[in-house]
Amino acid sequence: MIFANRVGQEGPFRFWGGSHVVDPRGRIVAQAAQDEEALLLVELNRHEVPLQRSRLPFLQNARLDVVQQELHRLLPEPWSTPSRA
Repeated sequence: MIFANRVGQEGPFRFWGGSHVVDPRGRIVAQAAQDEEALLLVELNRHEVPLQRSRLPFLQNARLDVVQQELHRLLPEPWSTPSRA
């Protein structure tokens, strides 16, 4: 996950910075300083994402048919997925 936050004052709003990158295990692998601009360069291993997802027990037993049914129930038109013919 990449969390990017602005920094500084914009009108009445103050942004504190502190952008950070979290790996698929939930560890912060890079973090910008608070209250100053920064550029984070992070190398990500995209192959680690499916590996970590497969280790989560609630995903191993996921009922994707139920998830899909609930998404169709909860998402109002026109946001629902178009039906396939």
